[in-house]
Amino acid sequence: MTEQAILEAVQEIFRDNFDDDTLEITRATCADDIEDWDSLEQINLLTAIEKEAAKAGIVQDVLLEVNIGGEESKSGVSAESLWPLLDMAAAQPHIRLRGLMAIPPAAATPDETRAFFAQMRELLAKAADRHYENAKMDILSMGMSGDYPDAIREGATIVRIGTAIYGARDYSKKA
Repeated sequence: MTEQAILEAVQEIFRDNFDDDTLEITRATCADDIEDWDSLEQINLLTAIEKEAAKAGIVQDVLLEVNIGGEESKSGVSAESLWPLLDMAAAQPHIRLRGLMAIPPAAATPDETRAFFAQMRELLAKAADRHYENAKMDILSMGMSGDYPDAIREGATIVRIGTAIYGARDYSKKA
C-alpha cells in the first residue's frame, strides 16, 4: 500500500467512523479500508492522546514507534507507513512530535542491528526535513544494554540500559 493510499484510507476512516465520543476504530468496522493494522493502532492511540491532552489543556510530547525489523511480535508502524502517521500526528493541535523510537530484532547480528539504527537515524532526519509546525523531531530512542554503543554512534538520544545497571530481570518472581 502506498503512502498516499494509506493516508486516503485513514482520512476516510476518520470521516466515516469517528465522532466526539469514539476513540477506536476496530478491524470489524474497517477491515477492507486499511492494510497496516499497526498504523491503525498508532492512530487510535494518537487520537486518544489528542483527546485527553485537549481535555487537560496541554500539548503532549510524543515519539512514534517504528517496527524497524518488520517483526510480527512487535508493535509500531513500518518505515513505509510512517509518513501518513506523521502527517496525521502533526495535524493534531495537542500533540507535539518529538521523534522516533524502535527496538531492532533481538536475533539480528551486530552489523544488522547497526544497519537498523542507521535506518532509524535516516528516518528521523527525513521526518525533521518535513518541517512540521508542531514538531521538534530531536529525539531518537533506540538501543538497549547489549547494543547501546552502536545506537549512540548512529544518533540515539535515549537508550534503555536497565539490565546493564540493575542486572537481568528475574521473571520467576511474581509481585
